[in-house]
Amino acid sequence: MNARFLFIAGILAAATLPACVLPPKVLVSHSYRGEEKTSKTLLMNSGQIDPSTKQHLFDVFVRLCDIDPQGNETACKDTKVLNNVVPGSVY
Repeated sequence: MNARFLFIAGILAAATLPACVLPPKVLVSHSYRGEEKTSKTLLMNSGQIDPSTKQHLFDVFVRLCDIDPQGNETACKDTKVLNNVVPGSVY
């Protein structure tokens, strides 16, 4: 199995969750910004479907975290940067 297959399987699994439960955020990328910061790009199913293609649409989040002296992520903050996008358009 490759990473792309697992990523798509995760998105499909998130798309089938009941409406009362928020779908999980799926990690798309991760990078370090110096010795004290980290950033991650995450996707979350928005619950919308593109009427022209019948594809599920996703919201894109950026998570910024501090890194403490022990290497743990702390003070993480998520910011939604895009609404209702096709997943392949952001990675």
